[in-house]
Amino acid sequence: MSDCKKVVLLGATGSIGRSTLEVIRHAGDELELFGIGGHTRCRVLADIAREFGTRWVAIADEAACKRAREYSLFAPETTVLGGPEGTLELAT
Repeated sequence: MSDCKKVVLLGATGSIGRSTLEVIRHAGDELELFGIGGHTRCRVLADIAREFGTRWVAIADEAACKRAREYSLFAPETTVLGGPEGTLELAT
């Protein structure tokens, strides 16, 4: 995986995000989904993180992020960032 490109996908649960996930699925070892972000659909983000082994997630909506943490939707080794600040941190 030395030439693997790391991808951070904001808006992963939307239509463009879903299309991008298809591209990543078909890219094999060329692309790694390093981080994902979304607004409120934390269960969908959790499914994506599980499928791709993504360890960085940003949930822009604070209440949705809180629920995701309360329900332990993500693996313990996954860093879940919340709010606009979390999305900014993931993006940078």
